[in-house]
Order: sequence, then structure tokens, then C-alpha cells
Amino acid sequence: MASSTDYDDNAHDSGSTTTAEYEPGALEYALSSLPPELRVLVVDQLDEERSLLASVLVRGGDDNAKTVVIASDEPCPLLSLPSELLMLVVETLEPVPLANFAAASVVCLETTHGELRAALLAAVKRCLLPDTEQHWYVPDFWCQGQICDALVSCPYFRLPDDLLAVPAGFFRGSSVRELTLPAGLTSIGNFAFRLCPRLTKVSIPVTLTSIGNNAFDGSFRLTDLSLPDSLTTIGDFAFQGTCLTELTLPVALASMGEGVFDGCFLLAKISIPDAITVIGNFLCSGCIALHQITFPATLTKIGSYSFHNCTSLTNLSLPATLTTLGNGALRGCTRLSVLNLPASMTSIGSHALHDCSSLTHLTLPDTITSIGSNAFKGMASLTELNFPAALTTISDGICNGALPELNALTRPPTPPSC
Repeated sequence: MASSTDYDDNAHDSGSTTTAEYEPGALEYALSSLPPELRVLVVDQLDEERSLLASVLVRGGDDNAKTVVIASDEPCPLLSLPSELLMLVVETLEPVPLANFAAASVVCLETTHGELRAALLAAVKRCLLPDTEQHWYVPDFWCQGQICDALVSCPYFRLPDDLLAVPAGFFRGSSVRELTLPAGLTSIGNFAFRLCPRLTKVSIPVTLTSIGNNAFDGSFRLTDLSLPDSLTTIGDFAFQGTCLTELTLPVALASMGEGVFDGCFLLAKISIPDAITVIGNFLCSGCIALHQITFPATLTKIGSYSFHNCTSLTNLSLPATLTTLGNGALRGCTRLSVLNLPASMTSIGSHALHDCSSLTHLTLPDTITSIGSNAFKGMASLTELNFPAALTTISDGICNGALPELNALTRPPTPPSC
């Protein structure tokens, strides 16, 4: 039996007046989705209403009944079904066979039946309703039931126009390819589009205000996305592992979680809005194509491993308000050759500049009081480093592995061993 993806989604034109071509196998597929008693009703109706242009034989009346369709060059017999019978069919079927029936009917039917569209939309709405039997646990919260893949793949699929929120995990792992979210939608839930391997484009309405944790995490083909000006919140790891190359973050964005762009290896540039004062951990970790970062003028902290292994970064200008460079914040940025630390800096975390092997010069501002372990490890091109007098905490191994060894290492009057 053919699958729903075997049929051309564009095989019919709702405004066409010509006869639709169909394969006998499509009719067999449509009828095979029905329970035996409905299948008999359909065949009886075809027998009564017209001389069958395709011979349909239903053998037996149980679940093992077989439908045999003999080839015909004439229009599909499903065209003769009255709307009442079609309505009975689509109201009887569960979401998966309903979607299968619709996928076959898009080839079989010359015009789109409103009843079929309505029934499919009703099936989508049922999936949106809370159902304790469909809930499953993801660490830290419960997800609502998912939509079945057959409905997503159906050519008639759409979300309700009045939908305000995409539930947590709703499309998780589905085969959705492109999707236009309804006007008026305000939120996309946690894990809503996680691990959707075919998703390439999502059109987001201007009303959206929040995107949940891991919302698009692992949808590695996602390349086309525009964020509306209304967006204020992006959750942890929301776009982790996607193929976004550039994304404009709206001015109104006030909150960004950890790892939002973690592993987005094609992301080339990012501009962080002024309302963001703290960059979360792992924000752009592993973004190997990232070569341009614009920081907000009010930034005070760059979190741990925020730009870890961003190997295309060559120069970085940090804002004058920055006080803290977190653990491993710029670790592995092997091409970084220009870095100016602002006079406001007070703390450099462990491994913060570990393996920044192209950095030849670094000036530590007088305001720095704390430097973590291995902060300058592996900085092979650095030949001189002066520690500020205000430094009170300097961990062991701060320069461990720097090659060649520093020619001039000026320490504060009585530091711990380095």
C-alpha cells in the first residue's frame, strides 16, 4: 500500500474545472482507511449513484477485508460521494487514518471538500487539548501530547486561526517542513519544534512575545526564521544546533537564556540588544563561523563558555561597562588576535582565554581583582603580561602551558604562586 507521501500535494487545484487524474491505488488507499461497514456504505453509494467507472469489490466484512480496484481512465468514483457520507467518513476516522484518507483524496477528489478540511482541523484541535494519557516527562517539566505525524504530513494541515500558544513538545520529532503560525500567536512552548529533522522555515506572527526552552533545538535544517519586534523572551537552548546563518534579535528582547545559539555552526554574526545586561552561559558556544559580535553598551557579564570555540573570531571589542568574563568565555578562539579589556573589568574566570593562541598582546586593567586557574593557558603567542596591583586572587596554573614561556611576567607585590 502506498504512503501518504507518495502523492503529489499539488495534484489538484481547488479552482480547477477539469477532471482530476488519479491512480486506482489512491482510491484503494483511501478506502482502506475506512472500517469495513463504512467501506461497504461507500461502495453501495457508488453503485447506486453512478455506473462504476472503477470496479470496487469489498471482500468480507471484517477487519481483514480487502479492497480491489480495477484500473480505469475515467474520473475517480469518490467524486460522486454525497457530502453527508463524506462527513460520516471523516467524523468516524481517528487522526492517523483520517490524514491517510485526506492524503489519498487530494489526488482522488477534483475539488476540495470543506467537510474534509473541517474534520482535519478538528483533529488538530483535539491534539491541542490537554490529555493526561499523552503527557510525557522531559527533565524539569511535563510536555503535552504531540500531534501525530500523519496529520502534519497531510496536504490540508493547518493550525487553528485562534491559537494563542504552541503547546510544549507539540511538534517534537515530527516531519513538518514549513509552517506559518497563526496571526495572534503569543508563545511557542518548550521543546515545541525540537528534533524536527525536515523543518526548514517557520513564519512567526508579529504578536509573538516568548519562545520557550529548546523550542527549535536540534532542528538542524532550520535556516529561515525572522523574529518579530514584539519578542521579549527566548529560553535556554532555543535554537541549539540549527542552521541559522544570521538572526536579527529584536530591540525589545529583555531576556535570553543559556545556550540559545549553542552549536549553530553556520551563524556568522549576531547583535545583542541593549536590554540584555548579562550574556548567559554557552550562548554561542561552538559557533565556528561566527566572526562578528555586537555587544550592548550596558553589558556587565559574559557567562561561562559563551563563545567557546568560536574559531572565526579575529577581534573583539568589549563594552566599557563589562565587569566579569566568565569561565571559558573565550576558550578555544584560536584566531582571536585583538582583544581590549575595558577599565571596568574586575574578574576573569578560569580558562577564560585558554588556547587563544593568536593573541599577542593583552593589557589587564588596574581594576581586576581576581583571575581564575588556567585563564591564560595555551596562549602561545603572548610574550608579556603585567598583573595589576589591585589583584587579590590569582589561582594556580594561570599561565600553565603558555608557549613559548612568557619573557616578562610582572606580578603584583605579593601574589600567590603562579
